[in-house]
Amino acid sequence: MKLLNIQISTRIIVVFCALLAVKLAGAADPDVESLRGISSLYVLVENLRHADELRGLTVQDIRRDVELRLRMAGIKVLTEEEMLSTMSPYLYVNVIVVPSRDRPGLVVFAISCELKQMVTVTRDSSITTMAATWDTGEAGLVGSDNTDRIRNHINDLVDEFINAYLSVNPKK
Repeated sequence: MKLLNIQISTRIIVVFCALLAVKLAGAADPDVESLRGISSLYVLVENLRHADELRGLTVQDIRRDVELRLRMAGIKVLTEEEMLSTMSPYLYVNVIVVPSRDRPGLVVFAISCELKQMVTVTRDSSITTMAATWDTGEAGLVGSDNTDRIRNHINDLVDEFINAYLSVNPKK
């Protein structure tokens, strides 16, 4: 029975990574033009799942890292209140971490980084909604005691956003 559980757990991890890879493959060519003219944004970091199993990886740490990188690039970071009052765009960072059942000490991670902003539906201009207009992501496998690698992957994705942003909003 234990062998069956290990095989099922491994299959779940493989399927999880394969599905994420398919999703991320579609995100390989984000719409950089949708970033033009954005002067400020909010950072929303999704709550971590299984965070209690990881040392050194918290929502607060990720938010601090992301906001610092944006500020260093000259991008104004808004508070939640400022974003809600102006309906400004926000950078959404979602990190999913799943401990491996068949390989203790390893975790599968998936990171998604999306710029969400108000958009208008072309078939009916009275319909507006928040939608991702730029996105990227990554998935992998790391040791549960090596969360710095996950943070480095998050930082790399934020740098990818910053580079895309600066390509259409050069510093003055």
